[in-house]
Amino acid sequence: MIEASRLAGVDARAFTGDPAFGRVPLAALRDPAYLDRRAALISPTTAVHPVRPGPAGPSGARSGNDTTSQVGIVDAYGNALSMTTTVNMNFGAGLEARGIALNNVLTNFSRAPGTGDPDAMEPRKRPVTSMAPTLVLAPGGKIRLVAGSAGGDGIPDYVAQQVLGTLVHGMSPREALAQGHVSGQTAVADCGGQPDVRSDAEKGTAAERLLPRLTALGHPCVAAVPLRSGAALIEVTTGGHLRGAADPRRDGAAAGG
Repeated sequence: MIEASRLAGVDARAFTGDPAFGRVPLAALRDPAYLDRRAALISPTTAVHPVRPGPAGPSGARSGNDTTSQVGIVDAYGNALSMTTTVNMNFGAGLEARGIALNNVLTNFSRAPGTGDPDAMEPRKRPVTSMAPTLVLAPGGKIRLVAGSAGGDGIPDYVAQQVLGTLVHGMSPREALAQGHVSGQTAVADCGGQPDVRSDAEKGTAAERLLPRLTALGHPCVAAVPLRSGAALIEVTTGGHLRGAADPRRDGAAAGG
């Protein structure tokens, strides 16, 4: 999972930006042959170092956020919603309009205007975000999971862990959200002597015990860090029952009626 995160994240940082200001190569990034080539880089015995974008391109940095909310809903008619909303940082821009705190998501720009970076700051441009509200559909199009999370750059990893935990490892939503996180989204300037992406495990959880093994596999820089997600997950069972959970790291709750 960490290697997949590192490979996907470096592509996202290199090629995604506001499509109104430049071409985003979505078809190339999602091409099955390209994804197979990227997946083939993942080895059970050694880590990729350094991680580089697939096609040649620039790379930028993203700022994280810790003041985001995730809401998951399934109603009595079977309609489903996964919504992630954010003010980006504490109290956002520090401005209020009719009782609503305005966000300061402009900090998500790479802060490098004029460099050719697809996420470089420009007037009227929308910055990149890592939010990933997700609906998982069963065969036939019925809702299987309503997933999503707060947590800045690590959001795609937190959502992936929810999906794998429930659908592959047979966890309940509560177990899936409580498991220790791993992530590969932090770009660092000096990682084994050159720029690369750090391999992170959540500090204070069972995931932290992975650090020696990650080092043995050749991950050039590993760290135990707080990975404070804010997830909400609803599972629709094959019998049509709903099972939900809120991230124990925050003050959310699951409820039904």
